[in-house]
Amino acid sequence: VAVFKPTFSYATNDVVWLTAFISVIGVIFAVVSAFTIVHVWSEFNSLDNEIKREAVLLRNASLLADQLSSQGFGEQLRKAILAYARSNVDTFWRKTSTVEASTKKFVEIIKTVDELKPQSQKDLTLFNNIVQELRTASAARINILSLVKAKTPNIVWFLIAYLSALLISGVSIMDFQNRILAMFVIMTTSAAIALVSLLIYDMDFPFQSGFWVISPEAYFELEDFLEKKTAAD
Repeated sequence: VAVFKPTFSYATNDVVWLTAFISVIGVIFAVVSAFTIVHVWSEFNSLDNEIKREAVLLRNASLLADQLSSQGFGEQLRKAILAYARSNVDTFWRKTSTVEASTKKFVEIIKTVDELKPQSQKDLTLFNNIVQELRTASAARINILSLVKAKTPNIVWFLIAYLSALLISGVSIMDFQNRILAMFVIMTTSAAIALVSLLIYDMDFPFQSGFWVISPEAYFELEDFLEKKTAAD
């Protein structure tokens, strides 16, 4: 049987304390990782939901605008919303635009609605409903921008890296009698730590290619709807 042990010897108490040390570090690492993953996963899902909610609200505003008696207003609002949707895709996914440019496009939507003058009670009711949809869409946009900026704090990354180093070091100096078993334990521990770190990092950048990525499909569907509506008119 191959022997795999450090060059220095262990006392019986050393083995007991080393085992306890690895167990404690392992538990702390598991707790920190679990809380971090839950937090990042929650933000990831919230961002995805807010993007979909914003797209639906802008679509509703467009549908309401088409029912106004003012000719041409529905088309003007569709163009403003279409430009905004495209700007968001360019900003968050293609990285060819900026948040400031996207904000200006959203302001253009608001300005378009502000210029509307209701001509009847029906128009006034529709106008109020459009304003409400855009107000809610604005809140969704604020949430999107806040969630996009939210990243795992550096102190948490440092803590994960520190605990990982302690855990791998502790496992590496364990008094294994079998070399294959030692290699298996060290490799699986390292792989598990690497996967946890990769999971957190991947969800920290939700618009980049990875295992977990938020799709711009909501904006694409909004663009498709608006283009078809404009073509039909």
